[in-house]
Amino acid sequence: AEVNLLHVTTTPSVSYIVRADKFDFGIMITASHNPYHDNGIKVIKGFVPLANTFGYTSDLRGMSQGRAASTMEIHGYEEVPPNIAQDIIEKRNAK
Repeated sequence: AEVNLLHVTTTPSVSYIVRADKFDFGIMITASHNPYHDNGIKVIKGFVPLANTFGYTSDLRGMSQGRAASTMEIHGYEEVPPNIAQDIIEKRNAK
């Protein structure tokens, strides 16, 4: 997994960077100036092809020493890009 550290920034800037740079998601640790019970994590969701999600949960839990969790749900279906479709057809025909 690729990780980009932004240091001190705003929530809108994280949201913008996730979308502009086409990251799968962004996570922001927040509210260090608040009482401990108000501290938290903001998650900025994104959409990612299913093929890109394999190993994601293991990577996330490894980076968080086993404390992080994730969920996935289907957003929809889209046609496979032509170059990937061609690879699938060639592999299928080779069998």
